Amino acid sequence: MIPEFNLVEPKDLASALAALEELGPSARPLAGGTDILLAMRDKGLPVETLVDISTLPELQGIEVLADGSLSIGAGVTLRQVETSAVVKCGWPILAEGVSGIGSMQVRNRGTLGGNLCNASPASDSAPPLLVLNASMEMVSAAGSRTIPIDSFFLGVGKTALGHGELLKRVTVPPMKPGMVAAFVAWGPRNAMDIDVASAAVSLVLTDGLTDGLTCTEARVALGAVAAMPIRAPLAETFLHGKLGEERIRKAADEALGNACPIDDVRSTSEFRCRLVPVLVRRAIKQAIARSQAADADKGQGD
Repeated sequence: MIPEFNLVEPKDLASALAALEELGPSARPLAGGTDILLAMRDKGLPVETLVDISTLPELQGIEVLADGSLSIGAGVTLRQVETSAVVKCGWPILAEGVSGIGSMQVRNRGTLGGNLCNASPASDSAPPLLVLNASMEMVSAAGSRTIPIDSFFLGVGKTALGHGELLKRVTVPPMKPGMVAAFVAWGPRNAMDIDVASAAVSLVLTDGLTDGLTCTEARVALGAVAAMPIRAPLAETFLHGKLGEERIRKAADEALGNACPIDDVRSTSEFRCRLVPVLVRRAIKQAIARSQAADADKGQGD
């Protein structure tokens, strides 16, 4: 059974922040409840009061800003992200990432902010946002601040959120010309399971026509192979240049140098080490294939 708790239902974000500030560490925010209620029941997470932020309008909405960036409220459900025409058209890797989280019932309840703030190393929303260079807007009774997602995760279950602070919005820059991205993951099942390992890649590509594709910018992220979702700068550096088979293979192998997987109930560290280069290589090739498909469609349109 879930332990007894008090419930506060603020009418707006300011009231929610004031309640969290006043109640202190014994209070936690409640959005979809798919993580915190299980932690209270199964792990004995001590919570005296839950502050319900699930209906706050300030945490809702998916929109494209004037500068072309994508803005998603932290209270937007994973299912809303997954099915959003705006996300699928402009930032499809994010829709792909969240589509593998839990079951559809879980995605209908769970929120993007909750998935990120839970800070699971295996979060499927984090690697896509890492390679998309997202930023995190956080608010408290004292004010607001914005940090890059690279600085948001601090360890297992740990984030840069301070006392009384909430994640308000996630902002993703517009895709650059020539930019493509892909997310791949491996788990025992395609749904309702936690990934053993995952990889996301974004590449900015130019086509030299006679000498093939050149990568001018790369971001690689890994999930479930460290204490938190991480970037793989060793692979990113190696991807710059002409993208032949040898460079792709070497970059995928280099990604393992940034991983430090553990043994747990889902896998051994040895198996995760074997998975990392395979998944990174698949993500790179999938991104390249998307670039080539886009070029082919453009050519037919011309």
